Amino acid sequence: MDIGQRISERIDALVPAITRKDFAGRVGMTPDALSRALSGKRGFASIELVRVAEELHADIHELITGERNPNQVFVNARHQYDHATTSRSVPTLEDDKAVLEDICVAYLQAELPARPHKVTAGSPAQVRDVLGTGFARPFADRMEERLDLDVIRANDLGTAYSGTVGGRTFVAIPATGSWFRENWDLAHELGHVAGSQSEAEANSFAANLLMPEELVRSVNWSRASQETVADFLWQTGVSTYALRVRLEALGIPHAPLADVLSQNTQRALRRARSWSSEFGDEITMRMEAASRRRFPLDLQEAHEVGVEEGRLGPGYLAWMRGVEAEWIAETYAPDVHDPSVNDLAAAFGLAVG
Repeated sequence: MDIGQRISERIDALVPAITRKDFAGRVGMTPDALSRALSGKRGFASIELVRVAEELHADIHELITGERNPNQVFVNARHQYDHATTSRSVPTLEDDKAVLEDICVAYLQAELPARPHKVTAGSPAQVRDVLGTGFARPFADRMEERLDLDVIRANDLGTAYSGTVGGRTFVAIPATGSWFRENWDLAHELGHVAGSQSEAEANSFAANLLMPEELVRSVNWSRASQETVADFLWQTGVSTYALRVRLEALGIPHAPLADVLSQNTQRALRRARSWSSEFGDEITMRMEAASRRRFPLDLQEAHEVGVEEGRLGPGYLAWMRGVEAEWIAETYAPDVHDPSVNDLAAAFGLAVG
């Protein structure tokens, strides 16, 4: 397929439909010029291609080559649903844009090799098998290790996002300290990566990934104790709210648990059991881990090398690590030495006596 055919298909797929004559007017071409360009009898001028791409909301690299632009950025946002107005929105989008732009610039500066993710358009059960047993605790690590998905945790994000930049797919989540919200965000965005088009589909994917029906039905909820509920929450890494919604969706009676499932997740856990260990309070440790900023190691290492070689400034590496840029500049300063007399002589073709 050549460029004319690709553009023709895009024009024919526009909704609402538009005539070739009207499209030509929108992009500043005569109908005859557009017709000849689409049939390959003349080429598109550069400015014409720019206008055509803008009108089609298409990437100009893809229109010309027929291949996806490796440097194009795609980002999906986690939406909030308003039951009163049945509308969806991303209230923090304007504030989050600066963080998302920084993420994209950090990737593009690092020039990491493209890495296709390993998430197929399969079922949550298939993805769960790849992630392995007990993945709820090291969820982010498992996503990187087994699915080739980069996971970013940033303190200044208001909601979760997933996207592709430089041939790498990432999931970015807010560092709130709420590990059960983090797990849901990761599972939700993983649903989008796996092909979920709507928010409802992504939520369904997350529910089936974190709380598969077989696992939920293996518990006798009508007789479950507070300890049983707490253990289930802990092992699956979900909140009391998520569990309550899942039970209702599956039509499982749980009236005796109304009080427990209406509690704050942390409170429900602490009232049921002691989570102290020789290493400290396990709930607090989970909260602290979910509060720390997180960037892929290879992204950080690429910036380390760039700063050491003098190709990159220290700002983005400092941002990723949450430290002052001056400290990065001093720690990874380029290794520069004054030339010796012999080096200077050799450079000018002189002999040193």
